[in-house]
Amino acid sequence: MTPDHELLPLWKVTQDAIDASEEHAERGTLDILQRALDECVALCEPFTSDAIWGQVDSETRAACEGRVLGALLRKASKAGRIKKVGYQASTDRASHGRPKQLWIGVGV
Repeated sequence: MTPDHELLPLWKVTQDAIDASEEHAERGTLDILQRALDECVALCEPFTSDAIWGQVDSETRAACEGRVLGALLRKASKAGRIKKVGYQASTDRASHGRPKQLWIGVGV
């Protein structure tokens, strides 16, 4: 989804930052996050990024910038592997219950 033309420069900067985070992430970290994402997709149930982070060990999570997962989710969405189905309050205490995007696997 592309925002209104007035917000386009900010939206582009954000998307570029997400892409850059994936480019600079360690390959092992990307592989771990990708496997966790694949497991969530295979369940054929709605999930948030909290579910993916829940499958990742604390050492990997501490070494990974959060935007890397956003980049993987965006890539999976563009590839048609997942689709947005709503929002759900976060279960991560650090997020203070803020709404997070709810995803579901497509064509699994």
